[in-house]
Amino acid sequence: MFTKRYSKTVDWSETYRAGSLGEWRSLYEVRAAFDFLLVIVLLGFLIAAILIRKRGMKRGIVLFVPLVMSLIAYTLSNFFSAIIDCIYLTDATVKLAIELVFILEDFTDLFALCTIMYLLYWIINHFQMRSTGRVSDGLHLFHGIIFGLLGVICVVELALYIGYTVTTYEYSKWSVPWHWVQCTRRLAFFVASLEIVIWAFCLVVRTSRNDRQAKPTALVFLLASFGFFAMNVMWAIITIQWDIIVYLGYIRTHPRWIYYFQIVFPYLCMVVIYLGMLLSCKQLASLEGVDGFDIQTPRVYPTTTYQNPYTNSLDVESRPMVRDPSQELLGAGSRPIHEAGVDHRFRL
Repeated sequence: MFTKRYSKTVDWSETYRAGSLGEWRSLYEVRAAFDFLLVIVLLGFLIAAILIRKRGMKRGIVLFVPLVMSLIAYTLSNFFSAIIDCIYLTDATVKLAIELVFILEDFTDLFALCTIMYLLYWIINHFQMRSTGRVSDGLHLFHGIIFGLLGVICVVELALYIGYTVTTYEYSKWSVPWHWVQCTRRLAFFVASLEIVIWAFCLVVRTSRNDRQAKPTALVFLLASFGFFAMNVMWAIITIQWDIIVYLGYIRTHPRWIYYFQIVFPYLCMVVIYLGMLLSCKQLASLEGVDGFDIQTPRVYPTTTYQNPYTNSLDVESRPMVRDPSQELLGAGSRPIHEAGVDHRFRL
């Protein structure tokens, strides 16, 4: 964060310098490189989603609008982060209004996380619809409550961060509440991602047994869910070890390697998450209209029945006629010749 004055009002037109990075310069260089690289990758996913939708490849793509919104939000988040890194690396003199970029970065990052949760929940609902023809009211209510709680936590965190940013004294009254709400958000997303990855494993097992056509889609969804879970496991470990235990011990230091790890590992996870969600939405669209979970259901084929006109129709109802060439030759001479209007019935 830029050097701030110790006052309670903000002069957004005043200029500040980012300051020398010193030994941390390599960290900002790595983060800027990965930010720009992720922006390029996400733009590729965004273009692919638009092309799939426009050209109608295999019936297009489901959940197109939330997927595009999530891609745009996370692309902007990394773009804003790259701008901040470049300002630090160039030691530029900027106005305090640059703090608005920090706010936009935090907003787009939280919005992208919420849209990822929304997409993963609705992909689960699509599998449930394919399995049972309906979504369980209890499951829908449970996911709605969890998503609502996560949304409220994100809104509170953003509000506290804005309050912390617009105050110019270093240890503002907003910093401690913002810190604990951020810890709560990371742990809450970890628990929610654990439930999603469990669902993904169950869907893979179910499709392997009953719906082989949807199994590749379930595997891709498992890949996306596991990437989201792995990223949240990382943030949960960092939060517990260094943001809670160390913070309560009043030792606010982190191992240097952890800063590099929390740059590279989330980058890999986000690539896996968006690639998995894009493929899942595309494959789910191609599966729409195809019956699922019916492989073990016995199929009924139409059979031709023969009815003797001199017998009661109730005695031979639905009796299949099996053709045997040898029997037809032997019985050709004794077969009665019927008049027109013989009742030949076909049971469909």
